[in-house]
Amino acid sequence: MLSAPTDHPLNLFMQSVLTYGSYLVTAVLLVIAIVMGVRQKTPFYVLLIVAAFIGAFAEPLYDVGMSLWFYTPGLWTTFTAYGIPQPVWAHSGYVVLYAGPAMFICDRIAKGLTATGLYQWAAIEASTSTGVRTRSASSTTRWQSACWRPRRWSVWPWLHPNCAVARPATGSCSACW
Repeated sequence: MLSAPTDHPLNLFMQSVLTYGSYLVTAVLLVIAIVMGVRQKTPFYVLLIVAAFIGAFAEPLYDVGMSLWFYTPGLWTTFTAYGIPQPVWAHSGYVVLYAGPAMFICDRIAKGLTATGLYQWAAIEASTSTGVRTRSASSTTRWQSACWRPRRWSVWPWLHPNCAVARPATGSCSACW
């Protein structure tokens, strides 16, 4: 079994971009959620933001399952779980990647979202998530094999959640296909 590359230097510029950028987008999404909630007389959109922010506390489960390691020298962390330090931008990242699209999709559903519109939102979410994962490659690494990792970016497990469950259990990618 390979071990995590704990001595790899962190790209401090990318850490700053991820941290400040994601929290800026989180603040903007929170303002939009408040405005949408006031207009529609519901706390739902704000609760989506809060739920995603809190949901990031489960990130260590994904990190362990997918052998994800955040480069530690110089990493700004919030807490450590299972021996893996969690970056400060994990919480805002969850808001941006999960609550933001969910907020807009739910709004569109209420206004009559079509199947084509849903597929468009799925494409937006897939490209956004993949883009963030590829941009954060200078801040993270994975030290074991995974199902489909072009240039170390774990795309397939995001598209096929069963892979994230099957691979750690079987120790093989064959269960994912």
